Amino acid sequence: MPTQDWIMLALGLFYGGMLLWLAWLDARYFWLPDRLTLPLLGCGLAANLSGLGPVGTTDALAGAMGGGAALWAVAWGYKRWRGIDGLGGGDPKLFAAIGAWTGWHELPLILLTASLIGLLFIALRWLRGDKVHGRQRLPLGTLLALAAWPVWVMICWG
Repeated sequence: MPTQDWIMLALGLFYGGMLLWLAWLDARYFWLPDRLTLPLLGCGLAANLSGLGPVGTTDALAGAMGGGAALWAVAWGYKRWRGIDGLGGGDPKLFAAIGAWTGWHELPLILLTASLIGLLFIALRWLRGDKVHGRQRLPLGTLLALAAWPVWVMICWG
């Protein structure tokens, strides 16, 4: 196996493992700690800025800035509109990290896929007979992680 393939495998195991860990923490505790999201962001930028990752420098930087800014703006707008927090502070940081790994082009697809997974989860709860209402919380970080991993795999090996 060529050296580049080993590097991509190591990066993929790290990225996937971190996403799995963060998905579990968010699903269980609604918690995305900075001590995990920020190193994930830094490693994604380092991999792509050094040329080891599958995304170019400009795309990785734009992905990190755009991902974080997009969800920060959503959180700010929701808080202003409804008067309550709709997103935790870790969600924009995780989306910035995902953008650093995948580039900005993939962020709309990842956000759409995460949203569809969330809607499917709610629909299944409703079909089971559970009461569904607008104040129920969903772990967005978990949904983003589930959507981001296959996109990165497709970038690398698709």
